[in-house]
Amino acid sequence: MIIREIQRNEINAVVELETQAFSDYDYFTYFFPDAKERQRVQKALIRCEYRTNLHHSCCLAAEEDGKIVATVQLNPPTYRRPSDLSYILHGWYSVYLAGQRKNIDAWLAMNKEAGEPCHAFGTQEEGVWYLGALTVSPKVQGTGIGTRFLDGIEDYVRKAGGKWLTLYTNSEKNIAFYRHRGFEVFDERTLDTPNGPMKNWSVKKAL
Repeated sequence: MIIREIQRNEINAVVELETQAFSDYDYFTYFFPDAKERQRVQKALIRCEYRTNLHHSCCLAAEEDGKIVATVQLNPPTYRRPSDLSYILHGWYSVYLAGQRKNIDAWLAMNKEAGEPCHAFGTQEEGVWYLGALTVSPKVQGTGIGTRFLDGIEDYVRKAGGKWLTLYTNSEKNIAFYRHRGFEVFDERTLDTPNGPMKNWSVKKAL
């Protein structure tokens, strides 16, 4: 496995991979039950996020046999969210064109609340890196790619001087994976969604 930075000309391929991986993820289905709307919004969100943050975050890909099989966006302690103007210039308008405004606004509010414990932890300790949306292609899920990629991510962060890795998830399957990998739950809450409550776990690991 080769772990390397994502290039701008690979964004479209990354968008397709992550959209497929998150197609039935509660984090999106609870807000966008219509599959076509959900896909449009996911693609617009992911594309805008990478276009805006490609050179602000550490956007990494895992490559095997010349193909991208997993992706992640890592935010170092020095990361500062780009301005709203920067998001607009990189295509944020397309997100609101992709779905219903009320659904998108509700998702954005939930997304902000879900990430608050991790971001707060980053202000309390030194060397905290935030792991966003570790994604494994559905074609290779269950083959150990996720474990190997996470091993590589942890090594990457250690070599950069990082002392902690933190993230959140809403999936029972995912939380079991991270606990098995030595992550500790430090915040557990229930988020309100248009289709009922959704669990949210924030985890951390000392490196």
